[in-house]
Amino acid sequence: FPWPSRTPSCSWTLKASPLLLLPAVMQIKVCFFAATREEAGVAEASLSLDAGTDTAALLSMLGERYPNLVRLLPRCGLAHNGEYVHGVQALADGDEVALIPPISGG
Repeated sequence: FPWPSRTPSCSWTLKASPLLLLPAVMQIKVCFFAATREEAGVAEASLSLDAGTDTAALLSMLGERYPNLVRLLPRCGLAHNGEYVHGVQALADGDEVALIPPISGG
């Protein structure tokens, strides 16, 4: 059986879509302080979340995972990677979110 004298070359190349490069799951570190630490029973948690999860979805998930936090969550502040945030913020793999309880005193 005669072999071809030359190897055919491919004229096309694969191009990766940016969407294919996103991890399907991301790791987020959540830190709890004061009353949130007491109610959650832990100082911090490492959570595996679906890519594209935002802070609103994270708070909802924290309420499900730590039911004692539900009454505090509406009054808590959030810090995302060391910066206070207001409203919904997108999360990314490796982010750190701090749950900051309301402060009272006189």
